[in-house]
This record gives sequence, structure tokens and C-alpha cells, in this order.
Amino acid sequence: NNSFRPNATPNSRPFTIELACKAFIVRSEEGETPLRLTLTEGDAELKRLRSLLSDPAVHPHVLSYARWVVGQSSSPNPPTPVNTPVARPVYLLRQHAHASLSDRLMSRPFLTLIEKNWITYQLLKAVQSLHDVGVCHGHLTTENVLLTSWNWVLISDVGCQHYKPVVLPDDDPREWIHWFEGRGGEDVSRE
Repeated sequence: NNSFRPNATPNSRPFTIELACKAFIVRSEEGETPLRLTLTEGDAELKRLRSLLSDPAVHPHVLSYARWVVGQSSSPNPPTPVNTPVARPVYLLRQHAHASLSDRLMSRPFLTLIEKNWITYQLLKAVQSLHDVGVCHGHLTTENVLLTSWNWVLISDVGCQHYKPVVLPDDDPREWIHWFEGRGGEDVSRE
């Protein structure tokens, strides 16, 4: 099937492209219209970031999203009344990297001092490159710093902060655990 091989010819060799998918559930307590507005704003922000950061010659340490897909609404087929909670999944796709900095810091062989210095230098250059175009990552962690097999640093998840909540409830820690203690937005349940 040539659909997965761009510019494929009958004699070209097949290759595999590994992708990473980050899934979010975007909710609105006020109904479908505010949810669509949030998704439209998020789409515009992701397009802006991709246009700013997609040139690897200018931003060699930034891995922007290649594609994003908004899933179907959780609301029933008829239009939902105002103030009815609705949710939609958002899937962000990017190229897969060898490991995160968190994974690499915990695996053997441990990083040498020169490797740590090299990673730190690249990380500082990556943050400078983002700030030079007026972009703030918003949630830079060791999970969002990716490494290739030869320790080339790539900052990922630029633009995800748009889908993360701005306000968290004071009396329910589940949202905090989901967004800030889980690995990459995966579901974490604590008893």
C-alpha cells in the first residue's frame, strides 16, 4: 500500500515512520459553542507555532506537531442545550524520538559529565530559540525534552499548554494528578 510511503515508486524500499500521539480530552461545562471556540483558538495557535518552528535549520532542537485531529463530541446527536457539559478528544501527532531525558537519566549506562554538559547546552539553545520568536513553552519537564540515540536534544509538546486547564478545582486533586503528575497526560488513578 503506497498510502504510507510519500513519493513512493514501484522500486522504492518500504520504510517505517514512528509517530507519537498525545491525546487530550477538552471539556466545556457551558456547552458545544464555547468548546468549539476553545478548539478553534487551539487550532490557530498550533498552526502559528508550526509556521514559526517547523524549519529545522532555524530551530534544530524544537520538535513541533506534524498534525492534529479533533475527535467527535461526547454530546448526543441533537444539539445540546447551553450549560450542558461536553467533551472532545484532541490527538496531536509528532515524530517519535528515541527517549525522553527522564528515561535517559534513569537508564544505564548513566550519562557522563561531557554528555550532561552537551545536553544542557542544547537545552539552553533550544529555549533561547523559542524565546527569540516570542514562544514560551509553558510546561518544560524532563518528559518534554526528547533525546535521539546520539543525544541530540529536541523539545516537544510546544503548544500543549493551550489545552491544559488554566484553573483547577481546589477540592478535587484528580485534575492536578492527570495534567501535572501523570506521564504526558496519560490517565493516572490513585487510591
